[in-house]
Amino acid sequence: ERSFWVGDLDGDVYATAVWDDGSGPALFVGGEFVAAGGVTVNNIARWDGENWLALAGPSGTGTAGAVMFGRVETLEVYDDGSGEALYVGGQFSEAGGLTVNGIAKWNGQAWSALTGPSGTGVAGFVYALEVYDDGSGEALYAGGDFLIAGGLTLNFIASWDGSDWAGLTGPSATGVNHIVFALQAHDDGSGEALYAGGMFRSAGGLSVDHISRWFGGQWWNLPGDDPDGWVLTLTECDDGTGTALYAGGAFIDAGGVTVNSIARWSGGGWSALSGPSGDGVSETVFALAVYDDGSGEALYAGGGFGLAGGLPADQVAKWDGSAWSALSGSSGQGVDDIVFALAAYDDGSGEKLYVGGWFLEAGGVTAHHIATWDGGDWSPVSDPAGTAVDYWVNALAAFDDGGG
Repeated sequence: ERSFWVGDLDGDVYATAVWDDGSGPALFVGGEFVAAGGVTVNNIARWDGENWLALAGPSGTGTAGAVMFGRVETLEVYDDGSGEALYVGGQFSEAGGLTVNGIAKWNGQAWSALTGPSGTGVAGFVYALEVYDDGSGEALYAGGDFLIAGGLTLNFIASWDGSDWAGLTGPSATGVNHIVFALQAHDDGSGEALYAGGMFRSAGGLSVDHISRWFGGQWWNLPGDDPDGWVLTLTECDDGTGTALYAGGAFIDAGGVTVNSIARWSGGGWSALSGPSGDGVSETVFALAVYDDGSGEALYAGGGFGLAGGLPADQVAKWDGSAWSALSGSSGQGVDDIVFALAAYDDGSGEKLYVGGWFLEAGGVTAHHIATWDGGDWSPVSDPAGTAVDYWVNALAAFDDGGG
């Protein structure tokens, strides 16, 4: 049964992003919910540090669809030549009352569809968005559970250049052979490539295991053995030894090394994030983000785990390049259910790590589905109106739509 709670969200959070359109940054939250701060928002909302605001279109607010109530799964900022905008992907068919099919653009004032000569949006769901330049200019790449994008058969991953959809074609096939959950642009020393992670075992017709990279107009294997299970999230971070790609998900081994749900790719091979009493974390990792709590940038991992490096961590933990640590506040540690989204954002009182997911408490404090960590303590995300989102939240992003 849905309920309303003061100042936070009553639904799951799945993605986050920060964007400044010229008037200052704001945090955008996407997921599966109806209201935020007493305002009807429908699966996506804007947090300016004090209030929740809706993204309203000409014929409706937020997103909608027959599947998962129009759930938002991913957020990304991209400039298609007409100025930066927030791109939203997920399990919805409408945004702002317009037919968009799984992906839509919000420019701060209005919603629009991604329509090419052969069709609009995707025939399925979008789980990942990333901006990448393959040498011909920046494009927005979308991955998910779809075969068709813009009316073309492109197989689970496609690019959007602002006017049309295109496929990523390898030596014997286009796209990949199963769901894409994560995308990340990264240079491992051999040139910037687009890394894709998910459930797939083939990319462009090449045999791969759950991860591959797109570079120079073709698909490539990563040298050595890849993760032995699903890759659900990717990010890059410099842990003090140079920028590397980090992968999280539901796997045990990577490159023949026991890593347990999270691993580091340096360009030459995979390595584990080892703590005093164990490698990696005890269960699935769904989210990764970089945040500086005042002691230097570190990698934060969120998911459904209870242990990190063998230490109690309760769904979220910090990796500083050499050791794991829990996020322990004055009233408790971690959160009480799965974390799906992480984002660093300054709401005007200093940068904090925003954490979203299924949880009802963070650090022992009531914080329904969204909370902040400032490096020393947990806090709920409070709205003076005193009402939270009334369903699940799946995504977070920061963006300024002109209102500050």
